[in-house]
Amino acid sequence: MRYRQFFVQVPLVLLLTTTGRPSNPGSQRSTSASPPEASGPSAKTANDLRARVASGRLDDLRWPNFSDYRVHLENFYKQTAYELAWVRNSKPIAPVHSVIGVLQQADNEGLNAEDYDGPKWPSREALLEGPHSPADEVRFDLALTVCAMRYASSSGRYEPATMSHSSSWKRGHSQ
Repeated sequence: MRYRQFFVQVPLVLLLTTTGRPSNPGSQRSTSASPPEASGPSAKTANDLRARVASGRLDDLRWPNFSDYRVHLENFYKQTAYELAWVRNSKPIAPVHSVIGVLQQADNEGLNAEDYDGPKWPSREALLEGPHSPADEVRFDLALTVCAMRYASSSGRYEPATMSHSSSWKRGHSQ
């Protein structure tokens, strides 16, 4: 079943629990309701992502209004102080290709791949392969998280509220 493959291929990215936290105390992030504005090299990226999540809208998506997922997205990204989940060193991490493949083949599960931006992913990936801005990375990351949550909840087998960053994934891919 494609749904099972989605979560088997990406177990280090998305956990079925919200309790996943980095085990290194120095890497734990605050989960307060309103995290402070970030500072430092990735501060602009984190602040951009935080603002886009709070807006509940991303015009890059087929269905740009994601306000019904806003709280889930806030909980997902707040765990790591709004660090990007799918992009490292300006490139998509390895599991991205598998996740996108599942979204593009949603028709095989009786869903509509266009609802998960299936046709848009090749151009989004190509954009990140060439010169691009941190804002492009933020839009890519948020789009993939929104589409993954929509896909998971549309299958009727998974709730987006239970998605979290994986602590083992964080340690293994934070180079």
